[in-house]
Amino acid sequence: ETTIQPTKSSKELKISNSIDGTEKSSILKFESSEEAQKWLKTLINHAKEHEKWRHAAE
Repeated sequence: ETTIQPTKSSKELKISNSIDGTEKSSILKFESSEEAQKWLKTLINHAKEHEKWRHAAE
């Protein structure tokens, strides 16, 4: 499972992947809060599409 969320800083996003009970996280840093919001929206949409079509690739 993948989660994408803003951090306390408006210029950062946290992406976490949980596989077999192990969680790995990455922090993405941006030059502006507007850029971070743009990427948040894009990444969430991508994750939703991946979840929607995952079964087609299996």
